Amino acid sequence: MRVFTGHLEALELGCPDGMYGNIPNPWPRVGELTRLEFNKCFPSLPDLRRTPFLKKLSFHKCDRITGVTMSHLSSATSLETLLFDGIASFSKSTTRGLESALGELGSLKTLRFPESIEITKEMVGTVAQLTELRALDMWSMWMLKQLRILTLNKGKFDDEGLRVLNGLTKLRSLELRFCNGITMAGLGDVVVPLSQQSLAFVDVTGCQNIPVQSAFDLAQNMGVTGCWINNGSYSVP
Repeated sequence: MRVFTGHLEALELGCPDGMYGNIPNPWPRVGELTRLEFNKCFPSLPDLRRTPFLKKLSFHKCDRITGVTMSHLSSATSLETLLFDGIASFSKSTTRGLESALGELGSLKTLRFPESIEITKEMVGTVAQLTELRALDMWSMWMLKQLRILTLNKGKFDDEGLRVLNGLTKLRSLELRFCNGITMAGLGDVVVPLSQQSLAFVDVTGCQNIPVQSAFDLAQNMGVTGCWINNGSYSVP
């Protein structure tokens, strides 16, 4: 066996059906790896603590991704892009592993969920805490369309992130307490159309960019009827 002794910056692993795309651990010189891609294989991650410069990790048509594999992502603290594409199945244990790991990926800027994942309100809450996230592709947003109550208090997202909620037409209650990244513009873009569906209560207490009087104006002047807006001092029917 010939041992590689150079410095890897990018690595793509693709395997025949039934084989694992496994990085031997330890693998020499992975310390400078910035991009790692798994293509049509059963992925097994290396110790990501040894890849401090890893920026992009992607899984394409990889089946049998385990919860253990996802939990290893938590040590990839420099990761900026995480992509899933063409994943046929994503189990509940794998979903829990990913949810747990995402809470540690504070540098993440781009996230694409697999289309087969069941995105829960807990997962949405975890994503809301990713302060650097700029691009979010939620293939399975339709799975949340029956959601009635959503709490995103202290979420680190802006108006663009808030607008993702526009598809939740069955939503009855939305809590956005102390979400300082949202403004009246983003709030209006979400509350107005959703209030015409099912939304009956919104809590924006402590949101620095949502003044008390502006919350009143939103309800009175933008045609929000049948929805109560709580801004910390009073509610407006």
